[in-house]
Amino acid sequence: PARLALAEIAQQQNRPAEVLAIARQMQKDDGQQSAGYVLEGDVLARQQKFKEAVVQYEKAYAFEKDGRIALTIHRTLLAAGLPRDADQRLAQYRKDRPDDLAAIMYASELSMARREYQAAAADLERIVQAAPDSPVALNNLAWAYSEMKDPRALATAERALKAAPDSPAVLDTIGWLLVAQGNTGRAVPMLKRAASLQPGNATMHYHLAVAFNKSGDKKAAKAELEKLVAAKLA
Repeated sequence: PARLALAEIAQQQNRPAEVLAIARQMQKDDGQQSAGYVLEGDVLARQQKFKEAVVQYEKAYAFEKDGRIALTIHRTLLAAGLPRDADQRLAQYRKDRPDDLAAIMYASELSMARREYQAAAADLERIVQAAPDSPVALNNLAWAYSEMKDPRALATAERALKAAPDSPAVLDTIGWLLVAQGNTGRAVPMLKRAASLQPGNATMHYHLAVAFNKSGDKKAAKAELEKLVAAKLA
């Protein structure tokens, strides 16, 4: 821990050579090899030497089969412009550690970002089975279901709302689903609450504007859109 703290200070003071010296000393000491290789990989990644960073992360993983290192390897391969290699590496880790919930969640978020909703839903269902009250998993699953036109979307969002009634992401999801069903009476207050909790989130304000418009409140919808444009959020 002391060496890592010194390395962090050196990094903050933009002294990468000092960080590397600490990393390479750690690589020689029993029990610290993995952390030392991760530290060197981090230095290289900050320098955008992504392929070289992956080599160090793989050395770290050889000493410690840690899921966090495996996910770092995936992210770094993506940054290196090697998505196929990245996905193969992630798939191999998931095969080796099929019950790693953090890796399953990571993969589900990756699938969501790629609009691969069926794959995302399959992973999220596994997470919800293991952690039935996870608001993040439930919320993402509700969104994936909605994109798949799965009728379970709203019920899943209701579970997320019960688990996290003040979450702006959950309020936005369930509000947007209610708008799609024409229930603007319930949707508008939820979307107003979500937008107030995250005033810089353009998507939430847009959802609120659509809800106002569908409810017949054209003036409020216009005002919301004008605020978006004025704030350069849209």
